Amino acid sequence: MTIRWGILGTGNIAHLVASDLQLLPDAEIAAVGSRAQARADAFGDEFDVPQRFGSYEALVTGGDVDVVHVASPHSHHVEHATMALEAGCAVLCEKPLALNADGAARLIATAREQDQFLMEGMWTRFLPVMDDVRRVVENELGEVQVLRADIGFHQPFDPEHRIFNPALGGGALLDLGVYPMALAFECFGPPDDVTSSVVLGETGVDEQCAVVFD
Repeated sequence: MTIRWGILGTGNIAHLVASDLQLLPDAEIAAVGSRAQARADAFGDEFDVPQRFGSYEALVTGGDVDVVHVASPHSHHVEHATMALEAGCAVLCEKPLALNADGAARLIATAREQDQFLMEGMWTRFLPVMDDVRRVVENELGEVQVLRADIGFHQPFDPEHRIFNPALGGGALLDLGVYPMALAFECFGPPDDVTSSVVLGETGVDEQCAVVFD
């Protein structure tokens, strides 16, 4: 069975996902949607996508697809994933699924109402090494007491860049912080208590974030 994918967005993540989908024998990139027809056409030319739409709405309502990959900025994940679900499409949404717990809960409720598949694209959960991590944690280490995880990178400052722009869901926590947090959840489940501190940057987003799960 071939799964027909629609790509919502044409940014860097959309390009990475499209490149990987081309490696799968049971995947076909059937449609792409962008806010600009020219970008949709350029993406379609690059990945040989037959259906190109100049709006996200046109993609989810007019595209002949089974699954929509939501690759828009964080700030629009709930809106665009909801739109796809209500159009009868399964959804793979880039991380973070939403900007907060309320948005995630609303998305989950919509997926259940529409009886559609919804998943956050937390790719690290599916790395083969995670099978070994689970096995070692569950069977070889005894009772694990502490997990420490750090991640970071340098990004030149640009107030309009999605990482620094609060209107686009910027900040370290939503961009990279999800990875060590997902690892902690994978090993221990949800925490009973959370304490945190942040260093806010010039635009008001968290440029550094430290979290302790208890």
